Amino acid sequence: MGSRGSGGHCIPIDPYYLSWLARRYDFETSFITLSARTNEDMPFYVVDAVVRALANTGVKVSIAKVLGLLFDAGFEQVDFTDPHVDTFSFSSQGGEKRRRGVELDANTVAGADVVVLITDHSAFPYAMIADRARLIVDTRNAFARIPHDRDKILLLGGGDF
Repeated sequence: MGSRGSGGHCIPIDPYYLSWLARRYDFETSFITLSARTNEDMPFYVVDAVVRALANTGVKVSIAKVLGLLFDAGFEQVDFTDPHVDTFSFSSQGGEKRRRGVELDANTVAGADVVVLITDHSAFPYAMIADRARLIVDTRNAFARIPHDRDKILLLGGGDF
């Protein structure tokens, strides 16, 4: 599953290929192996950070809106919007699930308890999102140029939570 911390095919796959290739020539690749493990752990790190951010704000989440890619974080409803992904399938405790992307408009943003930005697509209307969202967890610093509503924008890695 692609996620924050693993872009395209190269980041999650290439470290394993490079390690395999190096072992064929008796080279040790500890750093490459470590980078692969870090990439694998990144989705869990982001979900944990979102949960911590929500705990610090006191927001009880039942609807989450994910911009870029979907995480099943145990919320009652998780919607995603990605201009490059129409549907997304994933496994969870209840078995295989399939989600269809939703329209990104003022009503869907306002209807979410939290908006989590995973991928900073240029197609996203950041000013509208900042205006309409109740709480934003920004994993890409994509809202850096938005001057208003800074109090509800939490930056991953920015010391906000």
